[in-house]
Amino acid sequence: PTYPLNATSLASLAAAGIPMVKKSAGGIMHFKMMLFAGQEVVEFGSANYSPNAFAPDAPYTNYVSETIYFSDDTAIVNSFKSEFDNLWADKTNYVGYANVVSRARVYPTYAISADLNFPPSQDYAARAVSRYNAETKKIDVIMYRVTDARHTDAMIAARQRGVPVRYIGETLEYRNVDRMWVSWNMDRMYAAGIPMRVRASAGENHEKLVLLYGQGMSIFGSSNLTSPSANSQQEHIYFAKKAWMFNWFVDQFNRKWNNSTGNAETKPFVPLPPDKPVYRSIANAAVGVGTSGQKLVWYGG
Repeated sequence: PTYPLNATSLASLAAAGIPMVKKSAGGIMHFKMMLFAGQEVVEFGSANYSPNAFAPDAPYTNYVSETIYFSDDTAIVNSFKSEFDNLWADKTNYVGYANVVSRARVYPTYAISADLNFPPSQDYAARAVSRYNAETKKIDVIMYRVTDARHTDAMIAARQRGVPVRYIGETLEYRNVDRMWVSWNMDRMYAAGIPMRVRASAGENHEKLVLLYGQGMSIFGSSNLTSPSANSQQEHIYFAKKAWMFNWFVDQFNRKWNNSTGNAETKPFVPLPPDKPVYRSIANAAVGVGTSGQKLVWYGG
């Protein structure tokens, strides 16, 4: 309901006769993937089908920060073929939406690459935290949303054992009243001494990336550092060990951290104090209030 163009777009696809199923149980469908089977190419990452997710309104000054990866790596392409078929054939968590004649698999069943993680059948946080705990050199993070304390605890533990950690967050998520655990987790990392910055440019930091320098590993995909992203929502995460990819992400992180293009892409994170407490009950000017079970109630701010 908050994205009315969703309905318009889905109706257009349905009217074109495209077979469609929808997620009907568990967490939301959070995949962001296109499989071009005839070309043996898969695209995946953090970008939705939104007007500015795949192209900036203005480079470095007004853009949605995303990871968008086009791969012709056979092991990765085949893994997504099998995972798509897994979802298409899953009649427990997916139901027909439009034009569905068959829920049969259409690709051969391939082994899933060990470098990929597909929640909810695999817990993303459990795997990621094991990698954080093994890191001995340095950790950099660009993250839209953090609400799962497992990630935060591991980042703080890394900092405490002498591993440098840097974090770039999203400005508007920090005090989003619908996501209060973001403030809690970001404030905890700041209090632990982790250097932190947030988006300064127009747009949005929608990226989901963790860099582990000692392991040469880039962790990216559709998952935020949240509990639903770990084991409820339909997600895809790549634990990549490609040196060229790692180096590309390092350059991107340093560009944002240092504002090296001359544009203010990020700014220092400054924690905010609590909001003013808000009185809730007993109602102002109420009379005849009994003493049994009556309490004064505030929202803490």
